[in-house]
Amino acid sequence: MDIGDTGIKIAGRESGQICAVVDKIDENFVMVVGPRVRRRRCNVAHIKPLPKKLSLKKGASDAEVIDALIKLGLIRKEDVPAKKPKKEKKEQVKAPRKSEKPEKKKVIPKLSLKKKKQEKTPKKEAKK
Repeated sequence: MDIGDTGIKIAGRESGQICAVVDKIDENFVMVVGPRVRRRRCNVAHIKPLPKKLSLKKGASDAEVIDALIKLGLIRKEDVPAKKPKKEKKEQVKAPRKSEKPEKKKVIPKLSLKKKKQEKTPKKEAKK
């Protein structure tokens, strides 16, 4: 298959979807893209060729391929999925990690109300 050839994927999660070749990697693999096909390499044996050919340059963008497929009549404009708008990222409050130890509270010693025991009388000195 050459650049600009169209086909239908017959294997994988995108089987049954129309695609176009945008780059030839080697004799067994090509880079394909389509309205419901992500840009990725694909085995030539997994593509059923169609007789129509697009006039594309090597590495054509997704939009160029989809426009060419619409002009050729292989797909309708309604078949192209709408792009989802990007969500804005919210600021997140970071929770403390498990490895980080929480700060220890300072312990204030309690005052004892009990009187301290009187010191024991010193032992008698040993005889000389």
